[in-house]
Amino acid sequence: MQYLTADESRAWAVRRGYPVNASSGRLLESEVRDPIRFDVPEDAGARVILARTLWEAAGQGASEVLVWVTDWGVWPSGEHPPLAEAARRGFGAERPMHETPGHLARSGDDDAALGVLCMAVLFLWDCWVLPADGRPAVFVSHDELGVVDPRDDDRGLRERLEVLGFVRDRATSHPGGEGSSPDAQP
Repeated sequence: MQYLTADESRAWAVRRGYPVNASSGRLLESEVRDPIRFDVPEDAGARVILARTLWEAAGQGASEVLVWVTDWGVWPSGEHPPLAEAARRGFGAERPMHETPGHLARSGDDDAALGVLCMAVLFLWDCWVLPADGRPAVFVSHDELGVVDPRDDDRGLRERLEVLGFVRDRATSHPGGEGSSPDAQP
């Protein structure tokens, strides 16, 4: 896995066609057609199931996927930074997350990338999963909400999230939109 700075992550996203506001650098949920909105469950086991489900649809086996953690420490009592940094070092990170919040996974990096996504979901970090190809893109928020840009949902992500009971019943505004925290620089 390759570790990217926030600026490198933003540039990667722009090159792959993800809608990024030029002035703020935020990824724009408003550009998502037919978003799938979901809740992050309270139960830790259900959170791991959610992370695995999202990874299977968005990243598993992909040639290149950016797992970009854009905010953390919002709920300090619900996370343990030394554990997160130890896991990142175990996956090959040489610099701390505040310097390299982007995790660029390539073929063979599935376990490491899923590990980062699991930490993000468990610790309620803001995190984007941005595949380089046409797979669904995902945002998970510290507000226990998430949104999927389904793109070409040939992997049945909407149906799997519905079956698992994660899909939101109503269309609501989402913290991943312009003017919120997805590009926060810690």
